[in-house]
Amino acid sequence: MHVTLIRPPKITTDFSPHTQSGVPPLALACLAAVLEEVGHTVDVIDAYGEAPNRALDIPGTNLTTVGLTADELAALVPRDTDVIGLTCMFSQDWLYAKRVIAAVHAAVPDAPIVVGGEHVTADPEHVLRTAPAVTACVLGEGEETLVEFLDAVSRDRDLRSVAGVVLRAGDGPPIRTAPRARVRAIDDLPWPAWHLVPTLTVYLDNHFGFEEQNRRAMPMMATRGCPYRCTFCSSPSMWGTNWLARDPRDVIDEIRYYYQQYRIEHVEFYDLTAIVDRRWILDFTKMLSAERLPITWRLPSGTRSEALDADVLQAMVRSGCEAIVYAPESGSPRTLARIKKKVNPERMLRSMRAAVRAGMHVRGHFIMGMPGQTLSEVAETFRFIAKMAWVGVHDVNTYFFYPYPGSEMYRELVAQGRIDPSSAAYDELLAGACFTDFKAIRSWSDHFSPAMLRVLCLGSMAFFYALSFFFWPLRPVRTFWRVVRGRPFTWIERFLHAGFRQYVLGRRVSRVGMSCSSAALPTRAAVGRAPRMRPRVTRVARAAS
Repeated sequence: MHVTLIRPPKITTDFSPHTQSGVPPLALACLAAVLEEVGHTVDVIDAYGEAPNRALDIPGTNLTTVGLTADELAALVPRDTDVIGLTCMFSQDWLYAKRVIAAVHAAVPDAPIVVGGEHVTADPEHVLRTAPAVTACVLGEGEETLVEFLDAVSRDRDLRSVAGVVLRAGDGPPIRTAPRARVRAIDDLPWPAWHLVPTLTVYLDNHFGFEEQNRRAMPMMATRGCPYRCTFCSSPSMWGTNWLARDPRDVIDEIRYYYQQYRIEHVEFYDLTAIVDRRWILDFTKMLSAERLPITWRLPSGTRSEALDADVLQAMVRSGCEAIVYAPESGSPRTLARIKKKVNPERMLRSMRAAVRAGMHVRGHFIMGMPGQTLSEVAETFRFIAKMAWVGVHDVNTYFFYPYPGSEMYRELVAQGRIDPSSAAYDELLAGACFTDFKAIRSWSDHFSPAMLRVLCLGSMAFFYALSFFFWPLRPVRTFWRVVRGRPFTWIERFLHAGFRQYVLGRRVSRVGMSCSSAALPTRAAVGRAPRMRPRVTRVARAAS
């Protein structure tokens, strides 16, 4: 069968202290590899990668799309496509993803549309209700489910025989089929089919990445799942709570292949919780060091500290790891107990100190505004942040709490009547899922207002950097030098560099903090489609389609 996989445009906001460029579509590359392996013809359309300099406002929100419009994207879908797959990772993405679905269905009305991703897994009933063109929602991991779905479509079998989906049932309630077990043999899965992603060169040539903005960076996953059940997180509904790790040798072979094939210089691991098994990470770092590849790597997602002692951290640095993110979320034991975050702050602080001494760049993540959180608990977090500055942590990011659909906290708020998924205001709630939108901030705690929450979030970061620069007086000098040279490395340097480019150099920078030349944009001639002219950075008032 001929399958077209789509990633909608990136959703971002103007009102944010956070910077991040777009990232290569790893999920679609993984799905494409599985489909190609079983004999399907696959096209991948990456809306952001096709037009990374085009920003359009979404009416009625503070959000902006970056990438192709819905109509432009629909025009790229081959008319002989048999099935269309679309991914929706984040809740705010759904506000525009449903427009993409409508446009694609109008262009190719006979092709069933199946959607998946974390938001779809968490909220399939709302997805089906608000996107009439969707045939099915895939729950959780998509590889096995999508293969079985395509087989059912090709053989004209009842789709209710496909495990792990939610189906439209006419005017009746959606049908949930039998649950699908987790993919256990993850070493048997093929590597991502990046040769089917024509926009990959945009990300590599322009140094777009989750964190990396100076080198050719490739996203990878070495593990799947997270064994913990934090109440603010929706990952248990997507991945379950079993942590599975690939064979370290297979991971290293993949890195070597990317170095040889794509000339990568850096790897970003997108794992939910990469380091759980101490033996695994020691084996991986030993094997990677033996390869002597000129590759660095980092863990941009928050990790835990249980397996991160001085020996492990030093082994990671020797193998090329240059940065790590810890996710304490709070410095208050009361808050941590409420959100079921089973970490010991003082133990994590010792691990942070060891990481700094080993030569890593270290960042911490915090969340404020959670239900029940008090100002005294926030004060405990500020004290913990001060300790982090003292031990040498380089960066702190503080985000406001958002009740992600699929999380335990979300279900509690629905049960309390504070969230109504069927209300007209639900779209406004989804828009708030853009955790970088500090203009639309909302406090879910009864103890402080949205305005106070904004002060606490921004103030905690300002507090940290003031102390960090005081305790470590050479850091502001290095920060200034890297910013003016255009080689930002830390989060604060990327933030300052984006402002420096825009307001000092007078250069237009897209909402994602990057700009790329039109010469680096891909053409589709290589995959059988006519190349199109793409504009320089443009911005219009409305995302009308």
